[in-house]
Amino acid sequence: ATPKQMLNYGGDLARVTIEAQKQVNQIIKQNLNKNFSSSAELERFIFSISSSYEGTVNSRPQIFRDWAFGFEDLRQSTLNLEVDWIWFIHWLLEELRNDYDPRILAAKVHFLLSVRLHPFYDGVGKTTRDLVDFIFMRKGFMPPNWSKVSMERYFREITTLQGTYDLIVDLEVRVFFANKCMEAILGF
Repeated sequence: ATPKQMLNYGGDLARVTIEAQKQVNQIIKQNLNKNFSSSAELERFIFSISSSYEGTVNSRPQIFRDWAFGFEDLRQSTLNLEVDWIWFIHWLLEELRNDYDPRILAAKVHFLLSVRLHPFYDGVGKTTRDLVDFIFMRKGFMPPNWSKVSMERYFREITTLQGTYDLIVDLEVRVFFANKCMEAILGF
């Protein structure tokens, strides 16, 4: 959504979200060509994206959630979440070091982070979509155009890995971009 569209349906919340997105764009730009040397470095990058959204929906801090939070589907305990998170970070670090198809890696990352792990109280979807964008941009591709999908379709499709992949491919813009194009899109 454009800043103007966001202001039409969110007022102050939209202003905070727009500012958060500017901050995320800067974080992505600074790390676009970074070779993460450790899983801790990659984790800091992901947390920096996630923490940019603090206060955009509610005032809860961006910390690992526990299932006492109110989810009825108790998919994992907090301890298992931490173990799964460590696995995810190590796995993603290795994937980013290899040559990868951004559509396949993005679908796996989105499904694992958003559906299987869902590690934070708030901002998981935004953080995950930003991470997917980052995966595409690192390979020189335009990220998926998330504004082309309805919220209903988005939540329906992300429940399976295949649905997530199909959604990302459907939203993908199949054009390489030059540095000037990237700067225009990210607003730098």
